[in-house]
Amino acid sequence: MKTFKFFKKYGLVALVFLVGLLLAACTNPNIDQDIYPSVTRPSLELLSSCPDPEDEDISTSAVIRLAFSKELDPSTVNLSSFILGSGPEFVLGNVYYENGVVTYIPNEPLHPNNLYRLYITSDLRDIDGFAYTNRTAVFSFFTGSGEEGITCRYFSPEPEA
Repeated sequence: MKTFKFFKKYGLVALVFLVGLLLAACTNPNIDQDIYPSVTRPSLELLSSCPDPEDEDISTSAVIRLAFSKELDPSTVNLSSFILGSGPEFVLGNVYYENGVVTYIPNEPLHPNNLYRLYITSDLRDIDGFAYTNRTAVFSFFTGSGEEGITCRYFSPEPEA
């Protein structure tokens, strides 16, 4: 009964005080930091590629090789995460992941003297499950007149200095 008299006498003031105390405790930025410290993680980035962006005179029999900043989840390295296209046409092929390098091998030779674009989608994930979040249109390259030119058969995943 004494509690009821207290609220009857100081009702609104006591209620505002209790709500303010509760809100102050819940909004303290240091409370959650002890339990859930903020963690910054490096993002998944494309380190190097062959062909390089905007390369010209790429062989029509070239393969595409890519190296990333983190280890990839192999189950996400597939044709839904890597799309190669020229105009409205997409190039069918096979995608492999070995020793930290993604290799895209077209099923048929590329068309000569053509612009191609490689897209990497957010379906690609690193080993921790975080998606590739950079823009999807990664780079373009131009094929040469035939089999001669850059083939990308030999590739070092280390970026050039």
